[in-house]
Amino acid sequence: MKDLISVVVPVSNVENYLKECLDSILCQTYENLQVILVDDGSFDGTAKICDDTASADKRIVVVHEPDLNSSEIKNIGLSKATGKYVTFVNGGDYIAKNYIEMLHYGITHFETDIAFCKYKKYYVSHNEKVYENNLKNSKNYLLNFDEFASNVFCLEDGENAVTLSSWRTLFKTDIINKWNIKFDESITMWEDIKFLFEYLKMSLSYYVVDEYLYYLRLDENMIQKYNDNFITVKTEAYRHVENFVKDENIKGIVKFNLIWNLFYHELSHISTYYDKEKVKNIYALKEYSAFKIKTYIDNAKNKSFSNVLFMALIKMRMPKLVWKLNREKE
Repeated sequence: MKDLISVVVPVSNVENYLKECLDSILCQTYENLQVILVDDGSFDGTAKICDDTASADKRIVVVHEPDLNSSEIKNIGLSKATGKYVTFVNGGDYIAKNYIEMLHYGITHFETDIAFCKYKKYYVSHNEKVYENNLKNSKNYLLNFDEFASNVFCLEDGENAVTLSSWRTLFKTDIINKWNIKFDESITMWEDIKFLFEYLKMSLSYYVVDEYLYYLRLDENMIQKYNDNFITVKTEAYRHVENFVKDENIKGIVKFNLIWNLFYHELSHISTYYDKEKVKNIYALKEYSAFKIKTYIDNAKNKSFSNVLFMALIKMRMPKLVWKLNREKE
């Protein structure tokens, strides 16, 4: 009999998209699944969809637990997982019909400890699927830890870039259980970063499926609201990463990556106002004083002029100009 694979699905007020998500999971070419739906006290029709679908398919386990953060939700899912492998699918996203089969083939055939696939962003507002150039797209391949860490913190959208995420990833349950790897429940945003690096520290090899098998849905009504302490939370998540990275050169890229992401969120994702106080707080971080554009240029695999210009303006303390240019572009 084929290995049992657990699919953890965090759901919260996604009634408009949940049926498509569940259909994509239940209609997989790989059928030996345990599907764990963890409902975070949804107040729309999400809970009913979960219960109705579970009554029609014995592979589904439903947990209703209100007032949880994202780390707590995923840990509940892990605690219920009985499969040899486990993956995560966000309740608003969906997957290709061979998502499980391809990840399982990669991790078993090549005897690796973790498998990733490429993904597409699906913008609901204009019904558009955008292909992401993440993960090396020339062939399926193996990575050692140093190569993987370098690719994670490659700031370009080149073929080697890797996004740390629990979704579009297949894990070995025995590694998680043996080393008691959990999502840090004190981290409420970007919790995947610490979890992935704790897992990768106990892994020997990594496999990438050269196919777009995961669809990440982007809907303004679904996107998690960034609270006032998002700078502190993300900075702490990146500092955890530094504990796993020994190479000083890569540590420098980690710091640079943090500053990039903080400013990119503030200046590229906020189109209606300019939050001077948040920008000031980012400039106050020790990571800001530590990053050097030259380090990035010397080590980036793909030197994008627009990215270099972005960070040059940030380093010259001209973020408002970046914000204005981004608004004009939109």
